[in-house]
Amino acid sequence: MRVPTRIAILLGILATVACAQAAVRAHMAASTLPEVRLEHKLADFPEAIGGWSGRETPVSDPGFLYADDHLHRVYGLPKSGQSLVLWMAYSTHAVDRQNNPEVCMTSHGHVEDVASRQVVTVAGRGEPIQLYRFIHPTSGSSEWVFYWHYTLAPLDKLRELTPLQRRYHLSRHQFSSVSIEVFVPQRSDKDLPSAIEFVTAVDEQLRLFLPPEAVRGSSRLPIKPVGDDVIHRRANASPTR
Repeated sequence: MRVPTRIAILLGILATVACAQAAVRAHMAASTLPEVRLEHKLADFPEAIGGWSGRETPVSDPGFLYADDHLHRVYGLPKSGQSLVLWMAYSTHAVDRQNNPEVCMTSHGHVEDVASRQVVTVAGRGEPIQLYRFIHPTSGSSEWVFYWHYTLAPLDKLRELTPLQRRYHLSRHQFSSVSIEVFVPQRSDKDLPSAIEFVTAVDEQLRLFLPPEAVRGSSRLPIKPVGDDVIHRRANASPTR
């Protein structure tokens, strides 16, 4: 075979590959996924939950307003004098997932009591709620922190895509998300059971703000829904719960 013929064949192969890649890119670009919104603003979340009564607390540091919607509220239980803080953040592109207790608490000098880590099982679809305990290095005071999130993926739209388009979006797209943290100063052994009751009630109320396809999780990276299942991706192995 002459050299010019070989070159012509090689160029033909390269042209075919380039055309195929262009066709694949066009196929991917033809599909888009809508942002999934909350049913209500976070400010509309109930101020009264069980025997707890809440009040808004301004966020003094603008750096904490990193998402599209936020809720910062102190709840008190009059019969016991217990108080705790509820924090929620909603983002259309999962920016809220960049913040979790392992980031915010340790960055402020608190040390986690890893042996106390546990989970709280609640009703509904998805993972249980993660519970941490942190200790202040100077005062020695301790604080319980509950953490969980919901992934809001447009499952109906995902089902309409071809397998190739679905794989493309699942590998690149950050779905809408809402993260929740509850901070509970530990005064006595009675504080944790009442806080668990509060967190359970918060999750129940929050599900009324979410679309039916919302999936609860507590891993440190976003979860990617595939049909009715979820793939949990973690940056590294979690410490023992």
